[in-house]
Amino acid sequence: MQLVVSVLGADPAAPDCDPAALVQAAAALGSFAASEEGLAVVLASGGIPRLLRVLTASQDEKVVEAAVRALKAVSRVSYAGGRSGDHTGG
Repeated sequence: MQLVVSVLGADPAAPDCDPAALVQAAAALGSFAASEEGLAVVLASGGIPRLLRVLTASQDEKVVEAAVRALKAVSRVSYAGGRSGDHTGG
């Protein structure tokens, strides 16, 4: 996970930044976050702030879309996890 997070730490605006690597890293992070256990690893590794930085700093549409998809995966698990213990029926 640290390798994925380190790739997301690259400056998206830097001339030597590889957009394809950012897309792959964001996709991998989103896949990791598809379960509660994976989400815990993503959170512990600092993946969310890196995704947000990529989302706001990148001018590449594919990179932005990948970051949004990854954050969407995180929010799905976060929401489902928060609701799983709610047995009030409402």
